[in-house]
Amino acid sequence: EVDAVEKTITEQYKEKTGIDCVHTITEPAAGARRVDLGYLIPEQHVMESISRAKELKADGNALFKEGKLKKALDKYHRMHFHIGGLIKKEGGMAGMMRQEKLSDEEKTEVTSLLGSMHMNKSMCYVKLEKWDKGLEACTTALSVGGVDEGKCLYRRGICYRKVGELSKAKVDLDAATLKAPSDVNIQKELKALASDRKASEDKAKKTYAKMFG
Repeated sequence: EVDAVEKTITEQYKEKTGIDCVHTITEPAAGARRVDLGYLIPEQHVMESISRAKELKADGNALFKEGKLKKALDKYHRMHFHIGGLIKKEGGMAGMMRQEKLSDEEKTEVTSLLGSMHMNKSMCYVKLEKWDKGLEACTTALSVGGVDEGKCLYRRGICYRKVGELSKAKVDLDAATLKAPSDVNIQKELKALASDRKASEDKAKKTYAKMFG
């Protein structure tokens, strides 16, 4: 896999710059090497970071299919290390590779990778029943953009229901229905939500009856 990514980077770099040189894949670091790449050869840094993020995404997806959710999450987390700083606008090292250093195509690709990274993380968190982290991942995915909004709202609706935020769950699931009206999973979740709301209302009535009865 690494050889294939190295070959891709070498070919892309030659096509973009006209320079024929062999590239190797290394972990972009937060120290001197990342600074050197960012200032001296930003094109190489961007291509390397995107290629590495794609490789990590593929690895994470394979692990997810095998049911190795925590290992999959680790791969998705590491994606952010490689591409999280590429579209930041702040100054300093974290924002060194600002948006103007990326082509429109690269911006779109990075945004898509970031969105899918957060979506995939939310999928793992839902499977692991880590509802608060699932909420955070879904909200970030919607903020980044470039994701299936219906699926993301549906997933966040599940998390809201599980943490007892039933009104927010209803808002998200209704919005998800508008995005994907024929999705049977959303309808099932709405039924589960209706059941939870009824149970909550019945419990409240019993509590009030004891207090004022």
